[in-house]
Amino acid sequence: MSVQKRFVRLIAVLGLSAGTIPSYASATCNTITAPTLTLEAVDCTQAKVWTTLQASGQVPDVFFPPGKTTAICYASSGPASALIGQHQVTIASTLSGFTTDFVPTLFGGQDNLGTVATQLTIVDQSGGYTGKLYTRDTIDFSQIATTGTAPEEDVIVGGTNNFGGAKGTYRVDSAANQDASMVILTNLRGVLCSANQ
Repeated sequence: MSVQKRFVRLIAVLGLSAGTIPSYASATCNTITAPTLTLEAVDCTQAKVWTTLQASGQVPDVFFPPGKTTAICYASSGPASALIGQHQVTIASTLSGFTTDFVPTLFGGQDNLGTVATQLTIVDQSGGYTGKLYTRDTIDFSQIATTGTAPEEDVIVGGTNNFGGAKGTYRVDSAANQDASMVILTNLRGVLCSANQ
């Protein structure tokens, strides 16, 4: 039996129609890069990190089951320049919070990994690259003691406006000051795909 026939049979068995399978054939994919983004530690409640992320509906796994949010949150200290493809954009703001999916030893856990949920607000003058991106991030803290940096892989799980239905990934290097009240993200590079760009 051919692969195509097996796929059709699987769809029939599962009771799915072609309309229920998401199609990304019309998505436009572009590189996304940013040289530097500075984050500052914030009070999660005052900065409305968790209420904003929950209201977005873009990271539902963070809120089910309850108890996966932490009191460790960050927000950007100001706007940062970025490129989507060849289009100059600004990361106007970010909000992010650590979750309990993996708790690194740095925070009293047993892992080298830390997990984060993030919202990035992106704007540009043309209006063609404006909206919010939502990511689920994994940070590797295994090198923090020796190199002072923690590489991360961020998975784009959704977006709004021009980034509606966005998917993709990007890598970034992070380094914190002594008390982790400030984190510098550098060398953001990856791919962003969206049908609305």
